[in-house]
Amino acid sequence: MSLLRPALFLDRDGIINRDTGYTFLEGEFQANHYIIHLINTLLGKQIPVIVVTNQSGIGRGLYSTSEFHFIMNYFRLLLDPVNQQHLFVYFCPHLPGDNCSCRKPSPNLYLKAINEHSLDPTQSIAIGDSISDIQASSSAGITRNYLVCDPLFSKQSISAYPSDNVAYFDSLNMVAKVTLNHFLNQ
Repeated sequence: MSLLRPALFLDRDGIINRDTGYTFLEGEFQANHYIIHLINTLLGKQIPVIVVTNQSGIGRGLYSTSEFHFIMNYFRLLLDPVNQQHLFVYFCPHLPGDNCSCRKPSPNLYLKAINEHSLDPTQSIAIGDSISDIQASSSAGITRNYLVCDPLFSKQSISAYPSDNVAYFDSLNMVAKVTLNHFLNQ
């Protein structure tokens, strides 16, 4: 019997909350209620939820690491407080040109979470809204990757990343339902 656990990996901006561009203020954080419900349900079943997010606004000087942590604490207020010990946040504060080892599409933050929390990437799901999210999660060995994209998202952009371990969704509602069904039926 494996001691490794499945987990849900989520990008933040565009998945957990509406991407308003460098979101760090309480009034700008517009959570998606389908995803919040999904997170609360999984946390209640002690399934780890891992947030992996690029936050170049820190590197650009638009907000500080403390302000990032403040908005993530605000996000936590939307969750059931009982099971939050199963919620983990990993972020990259660097600019795209910094050549760091943590910025997506690098898989390093995913791999760090997998190692630190004894997670099974082959039984986990990753949800993102950009090709770099999916490149990172796939490279980390996650075999179920869900890309949520606007129905007007360029078919060329999608075809630029052909993969048999990526499913495409045009709504957060649908991806939340499919993900919840997967974890509840394991």
